[in-house]
This record gives sequence, C-alpha cells and structure tokens, in this order.
Amino acid sequence: MKALAPKVAVLLLALAGTFPARAADHQAWIRFSADAKVFGDFTLRVDEELRYGHGALVVEELTMSGSYRLASWLSASVGHCIARDRKGGHGPLQTVQRPLVDFTFYAPAFARLKPDFRTRFELCDHHGEKPFMRYRERLRLRTDWSVTDFKISPYCYEEVFLVDRPGRENVFDQNRFQAGVSLKPLPSVPALSCNLYYMLQHSLSPRGSQWRATHIYGLELAYSF
Repeated sequence: MKALAPKVAVLLLALAGTFPARAADHQAWIRFSADAKVFGDFTLRVDEELRYGHGALVVEELTMSGSYRLASWLSASVGHCIARDRKGGHGPLQTVQRPLVDFTFYAPAFARLKPDFRTRFELCDHHGEKPFMRYRERLRLRTDWSVTDFKISPYCYEEVFLVDRPGRENVFDQNRFQAGVSLKPLPSVPALSCNLYYMLQHSLSPRGSQWRATHIYGLELAYSF
C-alpha cells in the first residue's frame, strides 16, 4: 500500500488545485494504521504517515505505541515516533526521535456529540540539536450517528502545540484545525476504517517572526485485528 501513497498524494493535491491559489503551502498527508488488543484493555498500535509537499516526500513518520483503558473516561498510552523530515520542506531527510506519553479523557456524550480531550508529552530529539519538550493539547468532537451503509460520520478537532526549546521565546508555536468524515470504505469488512479530512495548520517560523499557513488534504486508513 505504501507504493500507492505517491499516487494518492498527487490526486489529493490535484483536488486541492481546484481551490483558488493562495500564498500558503498545500500538502497531502496519508496514514496507514493497524492495532490489536493483546490482552484485556491493552492495545498495541502501529502508524505510518507520509506527508507530501513541494513535489516530494517531506516527512515520513513511524509510530509504535501501547495503550491501556484505565477507566471508561480515561486511557493512557506510551510510544515512540521515528520521523524523517526535510527542514523547511527542502534538503535531505533528517531523523527525529520522539518518545511520547498520552492521556485521553472521554467526556459524557451530549446533544449527540462525543467529546474527548488528549494531552500529549513528547521529547523531541532532532539530529544535531539539544532535545526539547513539546506539549500538545487536542479537543475532538465526534458524533454518535452515521449515514448509509458506509457509516459516514463527521468529526473535527483543534490542537495546540507548546514547546520548551532553547533559544525560542515563543512557547506556543503551532496550531491545527481538522474537519473531516470517518467511514467504513468496505461495509463487508467492519475492521477497516477510513478518515478523509481537511486540515489548516499554522506554524511559527524558526526565528519566531511570522506565522505560516499550510492547507492539508488527508487520508487515513486503519485496520483493527
């Protein structure tokens, strides 16, 4: 499936080209995921994400994690992300290591909405740089209803990034808003799920002098064993 990713990215960027031209970047993100319950409420998960922009692969991430449902309203996860990215979207791919810890809080459903709140701590180890901490907060809204046999259901989330980085005065340096639909692309295979989304990402420049917008068109495929 990874071999198909560049073709899917070209299609997503071609669809993006139907929108009016803007100064901001346009990217296509594709993620493949697989998870399995190994015992009780403990789940192992593997994610691979490919990000395309500037006519090439700009980021590749492989994340391995294990999560445990501590209560009906709380889950915890530990994992490790190995990423390769191009600084500024150009140059050679450089390796980044990010150990991470998540806590996700699930609020009671109301008005057919299911909110959850995720807190993530990451230790970012960029090649040739001093490691630094990054703190991420995500608020997501999903619904408890769907339409058609494909179980199409809308969702959205907002995520903010806070960093404690040497030489960086600004703690808040990135924001993401995502809106999309989740669905079952093959109703006869309930273990396979898919997300199609649009994301608007604002990132602070390395010198902290200006914000840059990136328009992202994404596809996520997940399989649960």
